[in-house]
Amino acid sequence: MQTAAPPMLKPTLIAGVITGVVASIPVLGGIAMLLCCSPVIGCGFLAAYLYSKDCRGTGEPFRAGRGALVGWVSGLWFTITVSVIGIVLKLLMSSGDPFGDALEQMERSPGMTPEGMEIAEKVVDFLQNTPMIVLFLIGLVFYLILTSIFATIGGAIGGAVFKV
Repeated sequence: MQTAAPPMLKPTLIAGVITGVVASIPVLGGIAMLLCCSPVIGCGFLAAYLYSKDCRGTGEPFRAGRGALVGWVSGLWFTITVSVIGIVLKLLMSSGDPFGDALEQMERSPGMTPEGMEIAEKVVDFLQNTPMIVLFLIGLVFYLILTSIFATIGGAIGGAVFKV
């Protein structure tokens, strides 16, 4: 007798939001993201674990392929969570011109060459003249691609570990 697969919404949403919140903690999340995108891989892995428990309860098979799918979906939730928290934090902590501040720090850097400074000034000029919504959308697409890849890997690993 074939049973219906349990819904993916709850485990993927839980995994995406929890790991997205952890990754959004300014210092902790930054360090964790530097460690091979561990929050994103963990997001897919956690989603696979939660979904495997649901599959075990219904008697539905759970393998790496389905784990990859669950990981991918949880990566979408992760991206949404991190983006929303990032917007809120930027609105709360926005002060002055972040691109201009970065340029000033580069000017004070002892290893900055005149050629490097010229390139940095052109990049900052471009960023300052580009609408923030465009920069946000470009960043969102880039981030969505990366999180989809790494969360899918985490889900596939979870699917292999927690197979039913």
